[in-house]
Amino acid sequence: MWAAMIDRLRSIAALAPIAVLALALVNCQKESNNDADLIAVAFLLSQGPECIKYSATYDKPYSGLSLPDSSIAEADTAEGETVQAYADINGSWQWMTLVKTEDHYVLGDMVFEPHRVIEWNSDSVAPDQFRADGEFSAYSLAFNSDSIRWPMSGGFIRVPYVIDAGVPAATQTEIENAIQHWETYSIVRFHARTSEAGYILFQDPNDGSCKANVGYSDSVRNVWLDDACGTGNAVHEIGHSLGLMHTHQRNDRDSHIIYYPSRTTLPSQYEKLGSAGLDIGRYDIRSIMHYGSYFFPNSSDPVITTKTGALIEANRSALTTCDTYTVEQIHTNPAYNNKL
Repeated sequence: MWAAMIDRLRSIAALAPIAVLALALVNCQKESNNDADLIAVAFLLSQGPECIKYSATYDKPYSGLSLPDSSIAEADTAEGETVQAYADINGSWQWMTLVKTEDHYVLGDMVFEPHRVIEWNSDSVAPDQFRADGEFSAYSLAFNSDSIRWPMSGGFIRVPYVIDAGVPAATQTEIENAIQHWETYSIVRFHARTSEAGYILFQDPNDGSCKANVGYSDSVRNVWLDDACGTGNAVHEIGHSLGLMHTHQRNDRDSHIIYYPSRTTLPSQYEKLGSAGLDIGRYDIRSIMHYGSYFFPNSSDPVITTKTGALIEANRSALTTCDTYTVEQIHTNPAYNNKL
């Protein structure tokens, strides 16, 4: 019975892997021969798993509306020139507002190298004049032909890493706990770097920030963790290194939360990511990648709330099933990984 149902589901819609199908189908109470019923089931399954928070063993559940330690800024409020530019995100170019520092571009706690950014100013070609096949095309100028996905081997996502010698011992422990958390609940596997070109380098920024490069590259990928960032923020920043963006920047977020643009000091932190956003799976308000109601407010009013107006707690204590599902999809699904 189950094999027949799975075959029929697959013929009706493009669905999640068989493991997801099986998990959902065991809850079926009766067999249905109605294709309309199966289409409905297929639609639900294609959204990915229910978003459930995993248990965390490294700290107590976080139950605030900002960060565990409000003195630590999760996002780097870097000083520098504010520029309008195209940034390469998930292999797609997105028009956004960035802060230009001495050696990179910053969007909150996400850091982009110069070769993944194309600036625009009044002396250069206007954004609407960029052409897909022309001299001024963002795609022809700097598009990465390689996927920004980490290598796959033996069914696992393989991530080499190095912890800089200058990282305090306590922070090293938090990094190791964050790595263990990812390995416990996902197919990501970390190992000490030997000679790999692409790897994560954990460093102490010495500026009170927690930030990271986004996705894989055939070079060093930095994760900067201040000694007070904590394990939860280490898990979050590793998420960026694995290719995750901020959940509240999904294109479908207005169906799930209310955003008040006039209430924040950093509206760039809340810009939707357009075609570069890859809205995969269900919207997860409890994702470790989601902001809380009071991230970068300019008053006592919340910047984001639920659709009912309730405040949103920022989860920085554990991954959710939707966090790991998204990371695994962008690495194992050929639609998101051109290395497969």
